[in-house]
Amino acid sequence: MKKVLMIFVVFLFLVSCQSAENKDNKLKSDHEIILQDELDIALDKLNQFSYRTSEMYFNSDVEQNAAYSPLSLFYNLAMLRFVTKNNSYKEISDALSMNQSDIETIVKNYKNNKTFYGDEITETNGNQLETIKEGFFGLNNSVWLKDKFHINTTVLPNLINLFQAKVFKTDFSDKKSVEDYLQNFFGDLDIIMPEFDPGTLMVLMNLLCLKDVWSKGKLRSTEEYMFEGQRTKMLLGNYEDGRAFEGDSYKSFYITTKNGFKLSFILPKDEYNLNQVLNAKTIKEVVTAEHTISSGNTFYQTRCIFPAFQVSSSTSIKDLCQKLGIQTPFQSSLDFSIFQDMEAQISDIQQNIYIDVQQDGIAAGAITYTSIYGDSNMKKKEYEDFVVDRPFGFLITENETDIVLFSGVIQNINK
Repeated sequence: MKKVLMIFVVFLFLVSCQSAENKDNKLKSDHEIILQDELDIALDKLNQFSYRTSEMYFNSDVEQNAAYSPLSLFYNLAMLRFVTKNNSYKEISDALSMNQSDIETIVKNYKNNKTFYGDEITETNGNQLETIKEGFFGLNNSVWLKDKFHINTTVLPNLINLFQAKVFKTDFSDKKSVEDYLQNFFGDLDIIMPEFDPGTLMVLMNLLCLKDVWSKGKLRSTEEYMFEGQRTKMLLGNYEDGRAFEGDSYKSFYITTKNGFKLSFILPKDEYNLNQVLNAKTIKEVVTAEHTISSGNTFYQTRCIFPAFQVSSSTSIKDLCQKLGIQTPFQSSLDFSIFQDMEAQISDIQQNIYIDVQQDGIAAGAITYTSIYGDSNMKKKEYEDFVVDRPFGFLITENETDIVLFSGVIQNINK
């Protein structure tokens, strides 16, 4: 059965500086050009990471609806890189294919906060005015530490200063503090909450959220179209400039939101399926596609007609990270610089995704979190029986003070 894959693409538009008119401004302008060049190089490396890991994610026998956030994984691995050393540090750096300067450039470019958009007033079919909340784009980093557990405090300033990470101490057996924090960030977004083992010592977490409305307001719907042979309610997208882009095995077009984001669709041609189509080459072509705007005296505009859809998932991406060459952090070692001379390892890297595409616009969120255990939490469990099969003594004590409330002996269980 064919499936249509929706790829969520975020573009950042940069405004160039005005030309300088004097020597001081010229020096400043030259400096800004260098900074812009550094940013372009770093963002290109981030894009290459996105294309490569998306191919790896979606080619791992994905049978159900699925979604993945390369940007959120990048942030999580970049933070992990800052709390490791030796082989672990090198493997993470190689997986990202970035150096320290690249990471700092990207992180400084994407501010760790929420950018709110204004509200849009629209007229309904009944000539009544209604307010559509345009929403926001938000990015957030945080470090969660087991309460009363001591760490190497010289490492934390890097996470706080560069990643603007908030640091919390918590009891991982009590999820309320984490869930309250996430709900405050995501609002009413119905994203799956993280799960933690009570023995967790530290969690590195990245949050990503986008809520936006379509560029020309609420979309109309129709039931005149079929999806997989069944009549389905479809949304009539806005007309956008250009024609659908055609690759060798697929075709693609897009719809834009009001605040500078784009939802692109990748549709396999008749003789192909998604597993054959969805690779790094295709994703790069779709992201960078130049759509034919005009030919001769003809100017082209195209609209997407597509079903509303939701994706909600909670997926381990440990295997993906290991395929990237990150092996040592998943084994017990002394490579975690945030712990002082203590062996530790990653238990899992998890990504929870929620995407909701409806008539009003897009709501999407990602939680990527790495759970780390210390050596004392990683010992294998071995179950044994203690069989009371002969006369025995017993004590009944109060746990907190160890005061003996009762003591006794049992010689014969039949009396």
